[in-house]
Amino acid sequence: MAPKRTDTLKTRNFPMPEPTWTASPGGTYTRPLLGSEALSDGLSLRADGGGEGCMGISFSSTITPTALCDRVRDALLRLRYHSPLIAARLVSADSSQIRWWSYSVASDLSKANEWCLRALKVHHDGPSVEDFVATMSRARLPYREGTDELFFACHLLLRESGPHSLFFHGTHAIMDAAPTLDAFAQMLSWISDPPDGSELSWGHEWVNLPEGPITATGGEGEGQDVEIPKLVRRMEAIASNPKPSESLKPQRREIQDQGASVRVQHCIDAARSSRLIRNVRLSGLSITVLFEAAQALTVFERNHIPSEDEDTAHVTHDFSAISLKKRLVSPQDHFVSAMVLVPIVLHYRDVKLLEGKERLVRAMEIMKEQYDGWKSSAHLPSVALRWAPPSAPNPYAGFFTNIGDIDAIMPKAWPDAERRLIEVSDFVIGHRNSYNTRPLTHLWTFDGKIHLQVQASDMWDAEYLSLFALDVIEHAMLLI
Repeated sequence: MAPKRTDTLKTRNFPMPEPTWTASPGGTYTRPLLGSEALSDGLSLRADGGGEGCMGISFSSTITPTALCDRVRDALLRLRYHSPLIAARLVSADSSQIRWWSYSVASDLSKANEWCLRALKVHHDGPSVEDFVATMSRARLPYREGTDELFFACHLLLRESGPHSLFFHGTHAIMDAAPTLDAFAQMLSWISDPPDGSELSWGHEWVNLPEGPITATGGEGEGQDVEIPKLVRRMEAIASNPKPSESLKPQRREIQDQGASVRVQHCIDAARSSRLIRNVRLSGLSITVLFEAAQALTVFERNHIPSEDEDTAHVTHDFSAISLKKRLVSPQDHFVSAMVLVPIVLHYRDVKLLEGKERLVRAMEIMKEQYDGWKSSAHLPSVALRWAPPSAPNPYAGFFTNIGDIDAIMPKAWPDAERRLIEVSDFVIGHRNSYNTRPLTHLWTFDGKIHLQVQASDMWDAEYLSLFALDVIEHAMLLI
């Protein structure tokens, strides 16, 4: 007998504040996209797939290529069982602009295997990582396999010389960085140390479908009727500033190749990264605000703020992401977008009289105070259902997001440091940049090194973005 849906929600004794999964005859389950799922999908629909993600790792392995293919296939099957949303379709509802998830159960192992044959793409003598990311950036979801549509696929790139690669390519409505890294860690665990699959009860995997952000984080607390509107009004007040944010200046005014990405990345060596991280911890601040402040200060310096604008000039990162992972009841099985986008602002007037390290630290403190204010609210997950950042007055204003410490989520050696059947050597992320005029900065730490990547559409020159990233790093290094 299939376990009841409530069996997976024993710690969630509260009235349902948002739509949940509805069963239809034939084993299909549906619910509307909620929170950042809907926000990400809405962006994709409006911008010809803008934001669709390609995220992957490169790795060496002592497992033979033939065995590796088998293990990856089995691991992907297990991922589908524990995170069945990767096999769902996105469907339109006649009366709503928000799409719905539609998940059809795999009635038995053979049905699950049929899906896996479509969802797993094996590339023998695979392309380079850069060529693959460039190809995926130009691709447009869904994959079409006969009458089937796939909004998520797994790519295994096998190479005779050099490391192999494993990529996920899918909708951002699923592939936030935090849950995607968790999924990679699960895959690597299962590939390197395959479990017995006999316990997978196909046809019942629907119980693992993720609930919306409010339910998944434990439900709305007391005072939501007052506190949630307050949060939204704070965000609206920042977004309504008639003065556009300061920004970089693009080299062209139009995108020539929709979807194509210009990506530049710089890595800070392990010794300097360690010193930065240590000094950040001693200051009581964070790597996120260090580089977000460094980026804002770099923009101010490049734009040479005129005296008449000193009191009104600002850099606003209106899409700064706060992951809901730490609030989730079951984070390991929540492979779906779960974040809140908040505005973070630095006013030039607050740092104009300061210089060097003192200026940087003050900017960090200002931004941390804002992050702490947003994070302190118990109702932050509810804001994801009620707030979507409006279009920025400046179409070139930058984004910033810190993916985090990948080493803490996805260690290099699998299944452990002694056996090392798999050793991860690199992490890669890219997005489809159709109709996107704004550069996006990603920050992460991997193998003890801080990485800073800037990507944008072909309105921007790679050399210009690369020099900008180096300037941001130079500002951040003032903390040492």
